[in-house]
Amino acid sequence: MEPSLGKWFTPGTRHYSWDKGANILGLGRNNLVKVPVDLHCRMDLVILRKELKECLDKKIPVIGVTVVFGSTQEGAVDDLQQILEIRKEFEAKGLTFYIHIDGAWGGYFA
Repeated sequence: MEPSLGKWFTPGTRHYSWDKGANILGLGRNNLVKVPVDLHCRMDLVILRKELKECLDKKIPVIGVTVVFGSTQEGAVDDLQQILEIRKEFEAKGLTFYIHIDGAWGGYFA
């Protein structure tokens, strides 16, 4: 297995600057995981949980998860409370990660 800085998870509704930032930081686009969204354009938490489990099983570090508070196209807000619960669940198994709230559009509602 190739060494990896780790993975960063973003919803499919992320701003394009996340891709640019991953390249600038040397993370690379392959380690920026774009999690599909549900019918309400929110990050699909079933898929997020599956991806995190795969990282845990393969001992791949997880740097963080981006939670979008108001996507630029849809105005969708990811479920922060559920994502915090998912992190707590994975912390108990030995995998923890940062949570970044991308509130450029809807952060003022928080």
